[in-house]
Amino acid sequence: MGTRARSPVPETGYPRRPGKVACEGGAPVVVGARENRVHGEGGQGVGQCPESEQRSVDSDQQALAWLLNVQRKLYQWSKANPNESYRDLWNWVTSPHNLWCAWRRVASNRGARTAGIDGYTVRKIRRDQGEDVFLAKLRHDLRTGRYRPSPCRRRLIPKRGKPGEFRPLGIPTVRDRVVQSAVKQVIEPIFEAGF
Repeated sequence: MGTRARSPVPETGYPRRPGKVACEGGAPVVVGARENRVHGEGGQGVGQCPESEQRSVDSDQQALAWLLNVQRKLYQWSKANPNESYRDLWNWVTSPHNLWCAWRRVASNRGARTAGIDGYTVRKIRRDQGEDVFLAKLRHDLRTGRYRPSPCRRRLIPKRGKPGEFRPLGIPTVRDRVVQSAVKQVIEPIFEAGF
């Protein structure tokens, strides 16, 4: 009889993100005294549809806040349900916010100046195609299953204190480093709760 109401907690076990289900107008907003708009002007935008799933991330702080929130949820959920399975991790791994944070981590690392087997460094990616285009293409490849990791560039580095001896070092491409960092950021809180 009638339609079934959608539960705010789907089969994945965690609440849906607000604003992704219905496409309706927003409610009036009461703005604080220090802000520009007069009280009651504007709309909050609750329940609006996103313009594009691949929109650019507004700022580093917003992406970092999103990532910390997801990590906190994953940690708490895996602490409370240690034997449960995770069904929706791939969406968080391939989220634009997560990829942006992974890119920032890779770009700020000292190894950003080192190229992998493809010859691309962080500086060259920024100069040739830009961060947003690079991340959008990487996300598309991940979501469609076209992403394939590249072989690592191998270098022999001298061992400290042992002249004439070397140790091998594998240098992945920047693209692979971003994917590795994105996966690490999502699965780390799950394993951290168990340890």
